[in-house]
Amino acid sequence: MRELQKKLKISFRRKDLLERALTHPSYAHEQTGDRRMSYERLEFLGDAVYEMLLREYFYEALDQADEGMLSKLKNRYSSGAFMAELARKLGLDRALRLGHSEESEGRAKTSILASTFEALMGALYLDRGLRRCRRWFRIHVVPQIDLSKIPFDAKSRLNIRLSGQSFEYRILAKEGEDHRPCFRVGLYVEGELVASGEAGSKKQAEVRAAEAYLEALKKKS
Repeated sequence: MRELQKKLKISFRRKDLLERALTHPSYAHEQTGDRRMSYERLEFLGDAVYEMLLREYFYEALDQADEGMLSKLKNRYSSGAFMAELARKLGLDRALRLGHSEESEGRAKTSILASTFEALMGALYLDRGLRRCRRWFRIHVVPQIDLSKIPFDAKSRLNIRLSGQSFEYRILAKEGEDHRPCFRVGLYVEGELVASGEAGSKKQAEVRAAEAYLEALKKKS
């Protein structure tokens, strides 16, 4: 436990919470006959703590992102695969206490590792409170979040690129018949027109404008 706490960069006041967070139901059943001594209850709590911190981080970091983008990010980084990878990086797989039925393959199972990570979040919250939990999250989780790997459209990618800056789309012109219009939309960053796009709908014209500006930024870099 001492080596694990060094890797986690935190010392638990209640070591029993850390032990329980690392205890699979199979081990608890074999040792005590009581599944409640496993990580399951901490997992239940940790799931809520982790998701709240994740939502909070994206909300604060991406103030131009709409609800749809925030939901995509939350789903990606609360997936079992991502949490299992975090568990491996933290060394939780090696510290797990498994019963005989899981000992051979359990340390590699995504579901078990993800559950263990959530249980750790629950244990950390109970042991140190939300403020310390938030700081730990920023140190260990945030560096693993790579927004460039999210398959957003041009507008979404631009929202991330311009996070913290003031920008907006404005209709510059609308031409054509009502049943077949053509919108020309301008993209303004900090009040300056930086790109424009044309399409049959306002939304698609905004995407074209975003694509044009992203391409311009790419050429400058």
